[in-house]
Amino acid sequence: MLEIENFDNYTLVTLRGVLDDDMKSDFDDQLHPLIEARGARLVIDLSGCQRITSAGITLLVTLTARANMKGGRVVFASPAPFVTTVFEMAKLDRYFDICETVDDAIGRVAG
Repeated sequence: MLEIENFDNYTLVTLRGVLDDDMKSDFDDQLHPLIEARGARLVIDLSGCQRITSAGITLLVTLTARANMKGGRVVFASPAPFVTTVFEMAKLDRYFDICETVDDAIGRVAG
């Protein structure tokens, strides 16, 4: 499940549940349009996402890559321990911009 809140210079997206292929249509319909604007900034709160599958990783990589191509930025916040472990094992912690808290992530994209 996605919750989206728009602010002046960034959008906060909260993910809940399992991040897997079932979320593909939500990403395609709701998140990808947000990063189409040049310089868009997204904070994605992962604290409510306890599990991630390979399909979920693909969704995050694709979103981040598309944002980067448009001069935008995606910052992930508060990943659960399992998600953090998956990121580290896949070496995505070197590719993704990850903060420990949502406030830190907001500071990074808004500052």
